[in-house]
Amino acid sequence: MKNCDSLSQSQINRLAGFLKKSNFLSGNWILFSALRDQNDSSRAAIANSLSLEKVDIPGLSAYPQQLRNMALICINYFNMLYSKQVIALTPDAQECIKAYSWPGDFPQFKRVFQTLVLQAAESFIQEADVARILAQEDSLYPSAGKDAEDSIDLNQSLESITHAVVKKVVEKQGGN
Repeated sequence: MKNCDSLSQSQINRLAGFLKKSNFLSGNWILFSALRDQNDSSRAAIANSLSLEKVDIPGLSAYPQQLRNMALICINYFNMLYSKQVIALTPDAQECIKAYSWPGDFPQFKRVFQTLVLQAAESFIQEADVARILAQEDSLYPSAGKDAEDSIDLNQSLESITHAVVKKVVEKQGGN
């Protein structure tokens, strides 16, 4: 069940009651998904009311080296879907993608690449386009846990933003 974190407490109770009364849980596996840190009380309520095990899977930001491959898969998918001919991200755009925290995890990642492919004017997605779309995404996730020191001022020149992003990536990678 996708987005179970959006259920109210009464909906959780009704769902748990139905699953228990219908004996659906015996012999069946049910997978609930929820965004981490979005509404942890809903996740806990579902797990407790149904006596479920909770498995936390790290978000996209835990796998920065795989983001490039995931981006290429998304680009190819949206190319086919929308008859576009986008090849890839520029190296600077890749660094921007790696540096982003992805609070909305894969649904957000997919939505961002859908927008990037649809709006692409060239064969390669540029860093400026990625920065613009990610700035819009930040308004959707205002409480994504960003510290003041982790945020980048987007009201400066592209060169300054690029420098700040590269600096943060180098810091996160331990100087490599």
